[in-house]
Amino acid sequence: MRKALVLASNRWNGVMEVGIFRFAGFLKSMGYHVEHANLEHFITYLRGDGGVTKRMIKPLPNRLMVWRWMWEMTFRLQRYEGLREEWDLLMCDASPLVYFANRIKAHLKVYRMNDLLEGFGVPEVIAEEERRFIRESDVVLVAHRTLLGRGPRGRTFYVPNPIDLSLFPEGGHFEEPEDLKGIPHPRVVYLGAVYEWYDWETFLHVAGVLKDVSFVIVGPIRRRPPFLPPNVYTLGGKPHRDVHLYLRFSDAAIIPFRVSPLIESMDFPNKVLEFFALGLPTVSVRWEAFSRNFPEVIFYTDRDGAVEGVKEALRRGKDPSLREKVKRYDKEEVFREFRDILARFT
Repeated sequence: MRKALVLASNRWNGVMEVGIFRFAGFLKSMGYHVEHANLEHFITYLRGDGGVTKRMIKPLPNRLMVWRWMWEMTFRLQRYEGLREEWDLLMCDASPLVYFANRIKAHLKVYRMNDLLEGFGVPEVIAEEERRFIRESDVVLVAHRTLLGRGPRGRTFYVPNPIDLSLFPEGGHFEEPEDLKGIPHPRVVYLGAVYEWYDWETFLHVAGVLKDVSFVIVGPIRRRPPFLPPNVYTLGGKPHRDVHLYLRFSDAAIIPFRVSPLIESMDFPNKVLEFFALGLPTVSVRWEAFSRNFPEVIFYTDRDGAVEGVKEALRRGKDPSLREKVKRYDKEEVFREFRDILARFT
């Protein structure tokens, strides 16, 4: 049986269902034995449950590991034996794990460029390692057309992040999650990680003006403001199989990002596919690529525009026809593209 190693910054089967895990699933369906490894801070490593992920340890947060010798020691001291094996296929996403990917033997190397890595503020040593991995990869798969020019011609392909529409069924009877039941309507939901790219100022301004609207955050929060108004509810991360319930029982969705090179490099955030799959009217900060690809979104450029956008979304209500926009990103469509590309190089 052919063996594939997938290196990614998150845990497989965790609360963050990132795109590369869909491609790992594709590899399994193609007959590969797939293993996944990630890096975790030593406190998280000691505290957390490993699950199916081969969890590896790093001594400090990425931004503090600025010297090459620190990454070399981090690589050499790992107990995971897969780092010393030779794989039929190695796939790595845009994360500091590119340092590891450059030191693992594989017959076919695939770089899943899901984001603009430098946009995360990684140290220069990791930026250099990414450039090396791009040069040495057999295939570069970019999640956004804006990234196509960053890979070598003839080996770089646009393959968007897929959505599993079966996890967002249109009909049927579903029970409302217990932690949603006490939250009054109308509900405006944000789904995903709340990290540095989240625009708390705009979000809290909107919540402060629209006091009769409940704003629900479903996802892990890295830094929580010292005060949240009573109409803001933080529910934490949820298993991906349950995400549709939180969207299904909401009335609109919001994407309050800070515009930055990282955000502007995206054709669209993946969460819009999940919102549209269930017909949720969606409000977002505007950037060029996103507005061009999803004109159905209600875009804003300032805080007052965000307030008016939420009002408009709630006025519109749910629109089941939005699901049609999502179907071209369904996992079966994307899998065919992925399989055909790999066939050219294996």
